[in-house]
Amino acid sequence: MSIFEGKFFMPTISFCSPKGGCGKSTSCILLALEIARRGLSVIIIDSDPKGWLSSWAAIKELPKGIQVRQAAQDELTEAAMDAAEAADYVLVDVEGSDDASIIDAIMVSDLVIVPSQASRPDALGAVQTLKQVRRRSRLLNKDIPARVLMTFTEAGAVEFRITGEVKNILEEAGAPIMSVQLAYRPIFKSMVTFGGDYMDLPKKLQGSSPESARENVGVLAHEISELLKAQFTAAAE
Repeated sequence: MSIFEGKFFMPTISFCSPKGGCGKSTSCILLALEIARRGLSVIIIDSDPKGWLSSWAAIKELPKGIQVRQAAQDELTEAAMDAAEAADYVLVDVEGSDDASIIDAIMVSDLVIVPSQASRPDALGAVQTLKQVRRRSRLLNKDIPARVLMTFTEAGAVEFRITGEVKNILEEAGAPIMSVQLAYRPIFKSMVTFGGDYMDLPKKLQGSSPESARENVGVLAHEISELLKAQFTAAAE
């Protein structure tokens, strides 16, 4: 059974990277929308002082089941714990350049997603974040799974080779990579620009295939649910 089909635990998922523009906020929003579609509640904690995710939330009324709360770095741990008591899921959008914020987010997380575009700087930033997760896991004596999510990938021979080279960098560093990739889609850009759920956008803003976009997000959510299931099953043994 998918974790999205029941409420038997309340996980916290952090989206972390020291590299800006890697798709962190977009990935976080898309997962929150997919959770809410399943009738579950989700609180997103925006710990980025720039407040990009909060600015999306302010454009129009949020879909049912989604709340967005802002939290400063020194409030992040308490904010995440409070949110876990109030919602089925907690998603944390972590301020990218602040190591303290990343460390605090890791400490309260059941899963860490590290978004990375197909570029060398993004890949190196992802490796840096994964090292921090491993250090915190040892200090806490807690297995905190972390995965790299390739974001905004594009079709085409050149793009495929670039993505393959970046994946080689990650694999050589021992970085676990999610099977699903979040493809570049104009509909996701429209969502961040105009607010709300991407499936509710006017057709002129959706691009050519909104259903394939939703399928992409659904596959991402399923893989995350399987990772969490494995994590909670192992913890219960």
